[in-house]
Amino acid sequence: IAIPEQDMTALNSWLGEFSNNQGVPIRIKMFRDWPGKGFLCHEWQITCTDQFTDADYFVHIDSDCLFVEPVTPEDYFIDGKPVLMHGSYDWLEHDVQANLRMWQQTVVDAIGGDVPQETMRRHPAVHPRETYVLTRECIAKHTGRDPAEYVKSCREEFAQGYCEFNTLGAVAWRHLHDKYHWIDHQQLHVTHTPWPNNKLVQFWTNSPPEIPQAPVYKGNPFHSTPESLLASIP
Repeated sequence: IAIPEQDMTALNSWLGEFSNNQGVPIRIKMFRDWPGKGFLCHEWQITCTDQFTDADYFVHIDSDCLFVEPVTPEDYFIDGKPVLMHGSYDWLEHDVQANLRMWQQTVVDAIGGDVPQETMRRHPAVHPRETYVLTRECIAKHTGRDPAEYVKSCREEFAQGYCEFNTLGAVAWRHLHDKYHWIDHQQLHVTHTPWPNNKLVQFWTNSPPEIPQAPVYKGNPFHSTPESLLASIP
């Protein structure tokens, strides 16, 4: 668990209860937050995921996601490569959701060049260690600044001036293309092909809490929600 230093007190009591009841070993990594820039700091920690552990690959799952089936690392690899879904900004803007275009400029601002593909198409996202290292190098080279300071200087309010998942994905698309198995969202949509089962559902974090949300596999109209999960919703 990576957590801001000032939040450790709030975590400690829950952590002890969870560890005693579940017997699950938990490792804590603390980081210093950026006052008034907490969301950007969160995004920066994701951009530095490789610095928290010596793993070869890392999986990202947002906090509004829930697993609905048992998973193994093999579920998110094809032919030994991590799976990453993409879709062109042109197609997404006109056929899926117009405001997705807003993230394209944040990536251009961070790493420069042409950024035709949006890569925040589904959770989980899996990246190898070198993607994070190269992303920070690309930010530094393009902006001429320390990458952490660059991210910290971006707009904090929605829509944030930095988008970590799309920046990581753009670096992967541009520089490490052969190290990933790419799935084209548009092609699946046009051919009515089911998505590979990612074994989780995603809710919408910004929805009012008093309004129930029926879980669906995010963006995937061809993959039904498990009946057992639907039955558990009041």
